[in-house]
Amino acid sequence: MVATILIGLALAATLTGCGLADRQRQPEEQPPIDAPQRAQGQRQSDHDLVNAAKKLLAKPPTQAGLVLLEASRPEEVEGGIAILNAALEAQLDLPGDWHKAQRKTGAEMASLGEHSAKITQAAFDHDGSQVVTSSHDRTTIIWDTKTGSTSTLPEHENVVFAASFSPDGKDVITASGTVARIWNIETRQVKIHLSEHGGLVLGAKYSPNGLWVVTASADKTANIWDAEEGTKRHCLDEHNDVVMQAIFAPDSLRILTVSRDQTARVWNVDSGDLICEYFSHKKRINVAIFDPKGSTVLTASGASAHIWYAESGKTVSNLEGHEGTILAALFSKDGERIVTSAEDKTARIWNVTTGDHLRTLAGHQKPVRAVDFSPDGQWVVTASDDGTIRLWATDSGQEAAVFGGNSGAITAVTFSPGLNRDWTRILTTSEDNIVRLWFWTTPPRVAKYLQSRLRAKTTTCLTNSERKDLLNEKDPEEAMEGWQACKACVPIFQMSLDGAQSYDWQAYARAWADYQDCIVEHRNW
Repeated sequence: MVATILIGLALAATLTGCGLADRQRQPEEQPPIDAPQRAQGQRQSDHDLVNAAKKLLAKPPTQAGLVLLEASRPEEVEGGIAILNAALEAQLDLPGDWHKAQRKTGAEMASLGEHSAKITQAAFDHDGSQVVTSSHDRTTIIWDTKTGSTSTLPEHENVVFAASFSPDGKDVITASGTVARIWNIETRQVKIHLSEHGGLVLGAKYSPNGLWVVTASADKTANIWDAEEGTKRHCLDEHNDVVMQAIFAPDSLRILTVSRDQTARVWNVDSGDLICEYFSHKKRINVAIFDPKGSTVLTASGASAHIWYAESGKTVSNLEGHEGTILAALFSKDGERIVTSAEDKTARIWNVTTGDHLRTLAGHQKPVRAVDFSPDGQWVVTASDDGTIRLWATDSGQEAAVFGGNSGAITAVTFSPGLNRDWTRILTTSEDNIVRLWFWTTPPRVAKYLQSRLRAKTTTCLTNSERKDLLNEKDPEEAMEGWQACKACVPIFQMSLDGAQSYDWQAYARAWADYQDCIVEHRNW
């Protein structure tokens, strides 16, 4: 391989060196081409290349792909991403749903699998390598997000209302019947039974430091437990109706509980004492969350949401503007903005401190049931009963992508933890009881990925005559240089890509960048 590369480089250097000498004999007094003219020329060239590739799709597909490899920014041509996808799909058989390309969106979908009844909860572990789901089918399944392999915990006796990972990703806690259980993932065996509730356990969560567990129950109480010993530390028993939710503050020192009695309460973990009670809502509270610092709480009821101080219960700001019941809400990671979604088919972005409405994200055709910020806060994802997932730029509110549409209502959506500069993973569950992973990146990155996939399918380069006919390169020297550069750089591309999986965006992006750099270097000799 190394010898082949060196021979190719030497040959290209020798042949293109003659071209360089010829160019140096040309008159130096050439009228300069300014940047706008150059950009316009490149756009026209890309337009011509994409259209040429479209016509070639009906023929042996390799030529269409080779033409698209010459485009600089095919994503800026109308239909460019779709043509790239079509050219790629014509050259390979995609394995079922696993990493199936989605046209026009730049998303790839991995169908991890399905439950036989309604999914109640889905969550990533701390690094996004695993997903856990719980269901009315009485099962809890752990999914490997890289391989798609699964591990099912032994069946519960009742509906599993909740499941989530321990902070270190080694254990899972589930809530089913009147019991919460802590499971070791590796052995799939129960480590601890938490069984002192007198009603259904509706929620169970670890503290961020991993020391404690809190459970919420239909018996109107929430219990705090030692996560290692399984002993009950405190019973929080001042609610007057079912406790629907209980979560820890980011510092693990306080707990927020929400009840059907239309109140939210904040408790001290160490003492079990009530810190404050918030009872300004007139309807059932649908959402209750701490901000990332744990200093304020957001609660939503009906079409309004309130932000209040966790220590005093005093109101910080009110969020008014939705025309339907708020179904979901989340703080951005920096705590400066909130996104809400509602039955009015919209999501809205707000300023936390002032309560000002910043953006309305409109486009869904049915209620927007779930929402999330990307880890870097630059994107918002929304999921709707219309079966679609939409991505939006946080600052501008502009829609960036739409995908899905064949799954029924989307019931949950969340970004994978961490941030990859090249692509993002999004987890969804839906009414068809299928758990899906969506891979999304911006259109320029999509185009580069698809071009790189096309380059990987063949070592063929367009011949001089093909470059003349398909690329309109009338100058024989220009066509020769293009062919020589391709022949010399394909081995560089193959070496850079060696061992990469088809869904590895980063590896394909690196290989494509190496290939492009090689092409430019050879054509400039």
